[in-house]
Amino acid sequence: MKVIATLGDYYHDESFYKEALSQATSGMEDIDLVYATRENLIDKLRDKPDLVILASENRLNPNEGDVRKWLTKKDELEIINYVNDGGSWFAWHSGLASYEGNSSYIGMLGGYFTHHPDQHVNVRYQFNEKHELSNGKESFEIMDEHYFIESNEEISIFLNSISEYGESVAGWTKRYGEGRVCGYSPAHNKDGLLNAAVQADLKDIIKWLVKIK
Repeated sequence: MKVIATLGDYYHDESFYKEALSQATSGMEDIDLVYATRENLIDKLRDKPDLVILASENRLNPNEGDVRKWLTKKDELEIINYVNDGGSWFAWHSGLASYEGNSSYIGMLGGYFTHHPDQHVNVRYQFNEKHELSNGKESFEIMDEHYFIESNEEISIFLNSISEYGESVAGWTKRYGEGRVCGYSPAHNKDGLLNAAVQADLKDIIKWLVKIK
């Protein structure tokens, strides 16, 4: 199964996400993992991969005055059609960030990042026991960017996040047409990404998206 992954951006170290994803997919012999940049992701999407993993924000140069974004209206349509026709899409951490909340893409995804506290904080992640991705898992706590998510009513929530700043949705799944979608907000730093509970989630999310039992 071909998996296209676009990882890292100005604020998120690509190598951390590659290491986390490599570890999460180890032992999945059917997975053919290919990396893409944001600029060539849509070209690779036309090869009809089984899954796309996006852990990169929309802004290409957030530290500059004239900020450019990679996702165009045309790109949105290609992504939506890909998922509607049976593809799977995984928006992971910064893959939820700086995308327009009223866009067709976010309508398909079901949720997006709105803000996080300036400092990293202890975030407790708590599972919804009724969801198939919970599988009897116990809550866990890591030092993280506490992502606050705006979501719509069409999603199925399996994970919530709680810190001194409040509570938010942190993980969800959604069916869209013939395809599958997942949003997952942990984690920002290397320790969080390699945390055993996060790794277990990543494995289960990927298996669910590519329909591996």
